[in-house]
Amino acid sequence: MKALKFFVAGCLVLIGIGVVGTGVTLGEMYKTNQTVYEVNERQELKATALKNLYINSDVPVRIVPTDGQAYVTFEATGNGVMFPEPKFKLDVTSEGDTSRINLKEIQNTEIFIFTNNVKEELVVYIPQQDMDTLNVSTNSTNYGRYPFSLSSTANIKNVNLDVSSIDLSLKGSYNNIDIVANNGSVEIVSNTPAQVKLQGGFAAQLKGQIASVDVTKGQYHGSDDTLTIESDLEAKLNINKSYGDIVVDGKVRELNLNTNSSSLVANSSTPYNATVHTSEYTDVNLKGNLQNVIVEGYSGDVKLYPTNTPKRVEILGDEINVHAVLPESITGFEIKKQMDESYYSYEDDYGNTIEETSEDRNIFIDFEVKSENINSGLKRIYYGDEAMKMFIGSRYGNVYITK
Repeated sequence: MKALKFFVAGCLVLIGIGVVGTGVTLGEMYKTNQTVYEVNERQELKATALKNLYINSDVPVRIVPTDGQAYVTFEATGNGVMFPEPKFKLDVTSEGDTSRINLKEIQNTEIFIFTNNVKEELVVYIPQQDMDTLNVSTNSTNYGRYPFSLSSTANIKNVNLDVSSIDLSLKGSYNNIDIVANNGSVEIVSNTPAQVKLQGGFAAQLKGQIASVDVTKGQYHGSDDTLTIESDLEAKLNINKSYGDIVVDGKVRELNLNTNSSSLVANSSTPYNATVHTSEYTDVNLKGNLQNVIVEGYSGDVKLYPTNTPKRVEILGDEINVHAVLPESITGFEIKKQMDESYYSYEDDYGNTIEETSEDRNIFIDFEVKSENINSGLKRIYYGDEAMKMFIGSRYGNVYITK
């Protein structure tokens, strides 16, 4: 009802006084006729003050490489009637090797009548040169169709982006990259060891010299927000992510994942430890030079393809199936499995009643091993020198071991 009152009141005002328009004044950029919204305001940037660039904007930001003069423009287009008319203030300051760009909305529109194709954007034109800092913050949650956009091959020591939506491609040398965004896509290829922090629900592809990755859940997430990491360094990965696929390749030292039901495929040519906690469905594939593995969930599948003899593996969860393809060179293992003490009855071809416990049904090993019951709920299976220790707490899941 409140919105309807605003709409009616706005219509009465517009009928009584017509459409209000303003000219362009210093720092206030808005001009309109009765149906067209159009703004184009430009300010130049000092070429010597681009080592550190800080941008704070109430509309989406797009950064465009240029070979000429560096400058910034506020561009707005659209059709319809907005009341009161939107007003923005653009401030550009420089001190030493640092520039600061601030675009602030100083008058917010409350009533929109027959508006369409409204787009407001801050466009920054800068050369592809080495930078110490690029810091961008946008307060533009209503402009998801127009993401922050940058494609750059410049070397930037520190990149900090806090935006609503993102379309980012960085291929250069970086020290620290910190990105917060609700959706979009990110591609980073680093030629120097980079510490990467990601927060949100966007797709990301990280390649090159990735030293560490920290991923934090955002407010939003999508089914297509795939995370791919291919590091040339022994990376340390801490991932807290709700959904979406996760693919890890190259070199890893530590992999820690906390997820609802993300699918994980990890492979490393260097020794690594993996710890995975899932709250819904478990879909984990671990390959390569595994050392210590802990997977905790409720139901699903864990598949192990070690190229060496892992030290210790723990699979915790009532209904998790375990598939392990061990290398031919493995010298031995000891597996302790939690068992379901239920009994199954069936008739054979001759009408005889056969009773089996679950331990006769859910462990499949295609080579000769030894086994014993430690107690009524725990079974021990061992082979060779028992070098690899494995504990499986899944009472109802199946276990498949081959080599």
